[in-house]
Amino acid sequence: MIPSINRHSRSIINDFICFLQEDKWIVVTTIFYPTKAIIEQQNILNFRILHYLRYGSYARKNLGYLIVIKYGAKIIFESDDDNLLETNDIYLLPKIVQQKHYRLSPPLSVGHIQFDRDQPPIALEPFTFSPYNTQNTITYYEAFWGLYLPITTRFRVCDIWRNFWIQRFLWDIGGRLIFGKSSAKQVRNSHSFIKDMDDEYQLYHQSGSFVSFLVSWSSSYNLISKGIAQLAKDIAQAGFWQSNKVDIMDAWLTDLHSVGYSFPSIVQTPSSSPASIVQKRAAICVTGLAECIQEAWAPT
Repeated sequence: MIPSINRHSRSIINDFICFLQEDKWIVVTTIFYPTKAIIEQQNILNFRILHYLRYGSYARKNLGYLIVIKYGAKIIFESDDDNLLETNDIYLLPKIVQQKHYRLSPPLSVGHIQFDRDQPPIALEPFTFSPYNTQNTITYYEAFWGLYLPITTRFRVCDIWRNFWIQRFLWDIGGRLIFGKSSAKQVRNSHSFIKDMDDEYQLYHQSGSFVSFLVSWSSSYNLISKGIAQLAKDIAQAGFWQSNKVDIMDAWLTDLHSVGYSFPSIVQTPSSSPASIVQKRAAICVTGLAECIQEAWAPT
């Protein structure tokens, strides 16, 4: 977390002292074990979710989100310690300047994906999903509710599945997921590709059914915080999360309220949106290849 320091601004979370009050923050994870001092500082934080977080878990990043929201974050950039920025500029995409529509109709074979650095940003319409992770990602204040990293899923699954249900709620608040050009180069830490494949089992075998579930899901509440709590229960009942995830999500929502976060209003629902005429599609890209998953979804 590297904003500029304002020594005249001093706030306290329990006994944790922070001298920073900024609107742009960076939250970074590392594979290296934390020092005793860092663990002690985390343990005194007055967050309910802390009671559910294991040591060595990627989900401890949730603490970083809550701290920076407490201290004024409006934009959060997140990455890992093996991603090297290729420039000192982190570009923000506040709005869609020019819209283009791409129709995905089966049969479709995309083949190998090659990234074009000159490609303009792409925004996804409602009923369209794409996986993305926390490697080089910017989140705006209106979507901070979705920063929560699941605790009961595998490390290599948690951020991808988090972002599927985030996309579902973006439809309700008029938000969009935008893909821009890469601004970082990854220099991988040492790890086992075989273990990675084992840890990604859910991505390969359950992502299609999870996305299908999210498309058909609807909330009976007009408050997004209530809708998130309802979705957590429904996901657990459908078998995609463990049942104790419901209590953890409640803790996360409580902690967001405690740090002063204001949830956005629901401005539209997918059933009443003009974009609901788009056919339901999901591109699950986890191997460098992409495919269009149909699963007998009819146009709405």
